[in-house]
Amino acid sequence: MSDFPMVNGKSYDYSAIESSIPLAGILREVSEINYSHTVEPGELRAGVPWVIATSRGQYSAEGSMVISKQGNVWLVQKLAELSNGAGYMDYEFPIQVVYGRTGMPTLKDSLHVCRYVGSEMSNATGSDATMVNVTLHVTALYENGNKPYGDMPWV
Repeated sequence: MSDFPMVNGKSYDYSAIESSIPLAGILREVSEINYSHTVEPGELRAGVPWVIATSRGQYSAEGSMVISKQGNVWLVQKLAELSNGAGYMDYEFPIQVVYGRTGMPTLKDSLHVCRYVGSEMSNATGSDATMVNVTLHVTALYENGNKPYGDMPWV
């Protein structure tokens, strides 16, 4: 593992993250953002119990976020406006997740060709703000600018 600078023994935490959608701006009131990707290679066994070769496989990415109820209302309205009448669940957009801490390298993860594909609201008594769980369809995830496959079509 290469040397990675730490500032006063600190690491990145949620306060170091800023998420944004081009043309919509910074996503305010997001308390959680999650994303992942995997590849499931195919296997060639050809009559033997061991793997002789693998295929490139099927690549998948996914994401979700938790946002305040009022933040979700704003996001849905903004996506609806940007969709030019196609509907907010049909609008495709990228999400940039930037990790920044004074004295540390800035890291930029990119979620490419995302769509808002679901939401779940849970309301309960108490003093906590009402939050919305948003499910995102993510076509590709670039970790700090690095493509999972070099021939992926997105910049």
